[in-house]
Amino acid sequence: MAKDRDDTPSATLSLADLIDALRALKGSDDETLQKRAQYEAEAHARLTHRENEHHPGKSVYSYPEGDVARPKPALKCKMYQCGYDLSPDTITPEEIDLLNQLTIGAFTFKRTDGSEEKLTVTGELDPQGQPTRLLINYPCKGELRHNLPSLSDMLRAALGRPTPELVELAALRAELDALKATR
Repeated sequence: MAKDRDDTPSATLSLADLIDALRALKGSDDETLQKRAQYEAEAHARLTHRENEHHPGKSVYSYPEGDVARPKPALKCKMYQCGYDLSPDTITPEEIDLLNQLTIGAFTFKRTDGSEEKLTVTGELDPQGQPTRLLINYPCKGELRHNLPSLSDMLRAALGRPTPELVELAALRAELDALKATR
C-alpha cells in the first residue's frame, strides 16, 4: 500500500537550519569548538610542562650539592670508552677530573680478581698538541667483561692516583702522629 505524498511530513528546513543541525551533529558549533580548543591547549601544556622545573640537579652523577649549585666540570675533549660516547650526564665529577688527566698512551689497572689488565688511550690531537678526541679501550668482550673495576678505580690505577680512602687514611695517620707528638 503506497502512501500519499500528502501524508509525508513537510520538509521546510532552511539552509541555515540545516547547517546548524549538521554543526551540532559534528560537534562543530562555537561552544563545542571553544571547549575542544581549551581541552587541546590544556593537554598540550600538560605534555610540554616539566613536572620539576626548579630541581637542584642532584643525582648519583653529581656533586652532593647538585649540578645547579655546583656544576660539573667539562670534559677536555670528546671521549669514548670502548666505543661508547662518554657524556658528562652519566659520569661523576671525580671521573671527569680523572678523564681530563688522561693522555695518549698505555696504562695498567687491576681487575677485581687481582689480575692486571692493559688500558690504552688513543686519539686525535689538534695542531697545538691538545687532544680533540680520546678513545679509551681495554678488553671487555665475552668472558673479559667480568671482574672490571669501576671507571674511577681504573683511571686512578692507570694514573697512579690514590683512592679517597687512602688519602683520608693518610690524613688521619698524620693527625694521629701530630697528637702523639704533643703528648
